[in-house]
Amino acid sequence: MPFWKKKQISPQEMLKIKVRKKVRNQAKFLKHSIIYLVFLIFYLALAYIISAEEFLIVGLILFGSWMIGLIFHGLSAFVFNRINSWEETRYQQKLKELRLEEEHSSDPHLESEEDEIEDPMDLKSYERLRKEMDDKWGEGDFV
Repeated sequence: MPFWKKKQISPQEMLKIKVRKKVRNQAKFLKHSIIYLVFLIFYLALAYIISAEEFLIVGLILFGSWMIGLIFHGLSAFVFNRINSWEETRYQQKLKELRLEEEHSSDPHLESEEDEIEDPMDLKSYERLRKEMDDKWGEGDFV
């Protein structure tokens, strides 16, 4: 298969790939933070036993820079890299529009031509996909 012809991936498969990637990123962060804490405890015990000022300063610089890296890794895993793809965002926007449209349709004098949706989107596939993901992962947004 030539490289310019990419395999077509369904939205469901794409969402599964994104979820796996996010979960892997979170698991790697937890693994790295545990390793950091173990090394830090050993270092602090060793620094207490040795009681050398140079050893303490170099180690604190090393562990301080490592902590900054862990902070960024944690932010990317749990804050900035949420499971919220642009498809889900569009889905939520369309739901809001439809709910507003339902409210407008209850009052016939509020209806206008500008309230119509210009490009209708099939929400059934996203709703089904969302239910499947909720069933698979237990909670909706566990990040």
